[in-house]
Amino acid sequence: MKIAICEDEEVMAKKLWNLFVDDPAADASYFLNPLDLLKRYEHGERWQILFCDALMEPIDGITLCRRIREYDPNVYIVFVTNYIEYAPAGYEIGLFRYLLKPVTKEAVEKVMQEIKADLQQSARLLVKTAEGSFFLDRREILYLEVFDKETCIHYENETVRVSKSLGELEKQLRPYSFFRIHRKYLVNLERVQEFDQYRLTLDNGKTLPVSRRNSLAFRRQLYRFLEEKC
Repeated sequence: MKIAICEDEEVMAKKLWNLFVDDPAADASYFLNPLDLLKRYEHGERWQILFCDALMEPIDGITLCRRIREYDPNVYIVFVTNYIEYAPAGYEIGLFRYLLKPVTKEAVEKVMQEIKADLQQSARLLVKTAEGSFFLDRREILYLEVFDKETCIHYENETVRVSKSLGELEKQLRPYSFFRIHRKYLVNLERVQEFDQYRLTLDNGKTLPVSRRNSLAFRRQLYRFLEEKC
């Protein structure tokens, strides 16, 4: 999980950064100048979580996060500051949590647990690619496909290749109206336009095979899904 820390007090920045050093699942970086972080966003880099001071120079945390939201609506923002009066403005830019200094290890761990719990309930799916870890919107996925030793996640206008197996992703997506129609394919039931016994067509016109083994279970699951929507 990629974590950015933006704090113009180096002692505080390093204190936060040190909390993630021994966590193999965390890839944390810190920035002492908010413009340096903003420049990285402008060049296409993304983080899943941002710990940000509210009062910084040359721009404050509210201004920074408002700009970052233009590039990434999904990043979890956690303000770390002495100034509680920034709270109302913080929530306007999608603040997830607010931590008052001095920040403790226990407080940061609690926020991380809350973020992970929110991820499980939200439409966002955390996946790893060759370029790093990213959040994907489950609602926009058409289907997933086994390709070589990777899994391709197909969207309307792009395909993302990830290192997770289709079986692993199926476990993550099973509660969210996805169904394994074939050993090679996992489909978003929300995007099914029409079907017969051994094939289906998605709402973008893409046709996929339904295996004989999974045909009956697929139709039952699709009918159940449609009934729940009505």
